[in-house]
Order: sequence, then structure tokens, then C-alpha cells
Amino acid sequence: MKNKETELFLLAAMEAAVHASADIMEVYDTDFSVQQKSDDSPVTLADHRADDSIRKYLMSTGEYVLSEEQVPLPYDERKDLKYLWIVDPLDGTKEFIKKNGEFTVNISLVKNGRPILGIITAPALNTCYWAVQGKGLYFAKVKDWAVDFMEIIHQSEKMVPKINTVKIIGSRSHANSDTQNYVNLLKAMHPSSEIITKGSSLKLCKVASGEAAFYPRFSPINEWDIAAGVALVEISGGQVLDAATRLPVIFNKENLLQPPFIAIANGINPSTLP
Repeated sequence: MKNKETELFLLAAMEAAVHASADIMEVYDTDFSVQQKSDDSPVTLADHRADDSIRKYLMSTGEYVLSEEQVPLPYDERKDLKYLWIVDPLDGTKEFIKKNGEFTVNISLVKNGRPILGIITAPALNTCYWAVQGKGLYFAKVKDWAVDFMEIIHQSEKMVPKINTVKIIGSRSHANSDTQNYVNLLKAMHPSSEIITKGSSLKLCKVASGEAAFYPRFSPINEWDIAAGVALVEISGGQVLDAATRLPVIFNKENLLQPPFIAIANGINPSTLP
């Protein structure tokens, strides 16, 4: 991606993320209702409002937006796309409903199946992580989501991931026995490691920043759940590997479910995995 093109994509994505975060917090502070989607997952007004805002800004780039809240284009119509946006307007709806703050807005730009830009905001935690291929990983504390999105970019600090203590991070709401078995293997290899849990894409944010060394995931998950987080991890120097092939995970597949994966922070050698 040329520098000018990169800047335009980043500006559109950041504006979308900030507006969606503001929409979500407006609903968060109300007595909102919860509906069930066809797959029995929960959805709220916040999911829909955030989706509307994000698509409004991203569609201005001329690239297709693959969003959790929309029916995807048939694979034959999107398989040859050079670029596409992959979006989860509100990742961690269960955490949103619990009002524990651990939910995020996920926006990623994918080029030929690989994420090259990612933004994750945690609206209730007033934080923003973003990364662009060739520029690195950045972090910002956000005082108010009504702020100009350019201010967030300008006030962001570049992060240099450094692992001080080994931490294995897992899901707060989606753990299963296969994941736990793998965590046990990691724990055996790293006896002094600490087990921590987080909701939504905050797990991948912690790996990208070096605050966690490992994040194994063996329960079902969709492309939009992790595309932005994978961008953050990989651009920060880490890796997100298919658990079976040990190759980097890819996106815009015919089947939008991701296989089991293991995310590792910068500095972790994948040859040391169980």
C-alpha cells in the first residue's frame, strides 16, 4: 500500500471506530433490550447503531465491508477482492450485556487474505489500539468519544512489546475443554506463568502489547472476531498461527469460521509451542 493510500484508509477506519464507540456508549448507559439472532447469539441496539456508523465511513473508501451484522457477499463475488474491510461493530456483546466494560469495536483492512491495518477500541475502557503495516503498533487513552478522531491519532504513542512475565490469556465467556487442555500444556512448559482472562478482542490486544505471551483459542470463532486483533499482533511482531498447520491464519475464506489458533507475542519462538 502506498503511503497516501495507507493514510486515507487509516483516517476512514479511525473515524468509523470513534463514531461507533460513541454510539455504543450512548446505548450502554441506558436500560437496553437484548434480542437473539438466528444462531442464538445476543444482539442489541448498540450492535446495529455501531454497524451503521462503521459502514457509513468505510464505504466511502470504495472497498467492500464484511460485517458481522450483514449478510456477506457470496464467496464467488468476494474471493478475488484485493482489499476488503472485516468488521465486528461490537465484539463481546455478552460482556456488553454484563456491563463489565470488556467489549470492543474491531475494524481491519485485509489485502489478499492478510490483515494489514487494524483498529480496536474499548469504548467503556477509553482505550484505542491501532496498527498499520510498516508503521507499527500504537495506543491511546481517550477522554471522550466525542473527540475529533484526528486527535486520537496525533496523541497515540508507539508501543514496543516486551514480555516481562509469561502470561497465558484466555476467554472470559468462551472457554472449552480443548482450549483448557492446551493451556495445561503451556502451563507445564512455563510453570511460573500466570493465567489471566479477558473478554472480546482485548485478549489479542494484550498479546500485541506484550502483556500476554500466549492466547490459544480452540472454540468456534469468526473472521470478524479476530481480524483486527490479528493485524495488531502481527504488525507488533507476533504471530497468529493455525493450530493444525502452524501457518498464519488467513481471511476472506469461503467458510468464515476460523480454525483453532494460537496467538504468540513478539519474542516468542513458535518452535517452542506444545
